[in-house]
Amino acid sequence: MSRGVYAITGPNGSGKTTIAKLIMGINELTSGKIVFNGTDISRLPINERSNAGIVYGFQHPARFKGTTFRDLLSISLGSDDEEKLVDIISRVGVCSMDFLDKPVDSKLSGGEIKKIELATVIARNPKVAIYDEPDTGIDLWTIGPMVELLKREQKENNTTTIVVSHNKHSGGRRHPFAHQKRQNRLYRRSGRGDPHAGRFKRLYI
Repeated sequence: MSRGVYAITGPNGSGKTTIAKLIMGINELTSGKIVFNGTDISRLPINERSNAGIVYGFQHPARFKGTTFRDLLSISLGSDDEEKLVDIISRVGVCSMDFLDKPVDSKLSGGEIKKIELATVIARNPKVAIYDEPDTGIDLWTIGPMVELLKREQKENNTTTIVVSHNKHSGGRRHPFAHQKRQNRLYRRSGRGDPHAGRFKRLYI
């Protein structure tokens, strides 16, 4: 994959999240290999993949009693510098400094927890950013700005951004670099100039 924004889409249970977790190392690969920047990382543990620049945003982010957003963001950023923290939260649309000191617990709304998850991914300055169902738990009015945020971050930081989603509004079937997972096979959407442009063609078995 060249750098850009990619979408993996398909019906529930088709294996979209499994592909993402295999790349991150959350799930163990049973055959084949994963090559990143010319290096086989198939057997690397999660922390080494993270250090290499691969970062994963969970569909259902963890909540930590007694931990604040500031704590999590400082860990992701590797710094507790106030100016840097403010820059990150402003990029995800958080304007209130009070938000930094919110506990990451069950009282947060779906939109709030997603902003925290996005911020912690962005703070890592990843080479590959994987977002698993980033639209889960947020309302339709929030999806548009979230998609624009991911596109802007990719363009400004030249990352490879992979969005796993079944929602066409958050980068699914309409995306020019969409990949569809169905019946244990991966298909890529044909681009302009292809006689079957817009259709999905099988890539891998």
